[in-house]
Amino acid sequence: MSTDLLQVEALDFGYGRKAVGKGVSFTCREGEALALLGPNGSGKTTLFKTLLGLLPPLAGRIRVAGEDIRDWSAAQRARSFGYVPQAAPGYFAFSVYEAVMMGRTARIGTFSAPAARDRQVVERVLDEMGIAQLAERAYTEISGGERQLVVIARALAQEPRILVLDEPTASLDFGNQVLVLETIRRLAASGLTVILSTHHPDQAFACAERSALLKDGRVVAIGATGETLTDESLSALYGTPLTVRHIDGWTSCVPATRRSGSHAF
Repeated sequence: MSTDLLQVEALDFGYGRKAVGKGVSFTCREGEALALLGPNGSGKTTLFKTLLGLLPPLAGRIRVAGEDIRDWSAAQRARSFGYVPQAAPGYFAFSVYEAVMMGRTARIGTFSAPAARDRQVVERVLDEMGIAQLAERAYTEISGGERQLVVIARALAQEPRILVLDEPTASLDFGNQVLVLETIRRLAASGLTVILSTHHPDQAFACAERSALLKDGRVVAIGATGETLTDESLSALYGTPLTVRHIDGWTSCVPATRRSGSHAF
């Protein structure tokens, strides 16, 4: 039976003395994918920055495996949290192998040379992500979807217990979105704890066991994705009529049909 790995307790977060979120509490189990949904400005990215230690909490606690992480060093956090940002542009033509190896700095130090163990981890992650054939390619010369897989691989090379993804499919075409979502689902199934933010309820239905709704810096609902993402809750969250539909085993969220006609918005 899985146990709570991450515990967020009555967390206030923000910038300086300005709170963006207040009283946020939730847990994540080992091997669980939790989707965080909310409109622009609801505090998703600020919450993630606080979890990662980029911003100090204004109040409350964050625990990993029961341990308060407030006083953890950056190295300790990097060994527990892997981070995939919204966008990871490539300006330098590092090879894919080199880009993924950068994730090992959490384990070996910035100025240390990679050892055999580090090379083994990178090769394993490249293989597990299905991008081993790209190892010698320049990061700047591969597709957007492939780049996102490389960024996820770099985070996995840290060997984290929790993977945090901030809108991981932003700017990707539909095919690459599916590829990344399938990867997230597979990683959670392998035992990794995954937290992702998204603007698209469809993506939560596709890969997340549970979902949380964040509005005005507060969690207004959290639970099993199918029970939490409803017509009513999503319409209230985004301020527009939405309908959840189930078609041929797939669940999707679409704009509600206007009463005056048969066409959706």
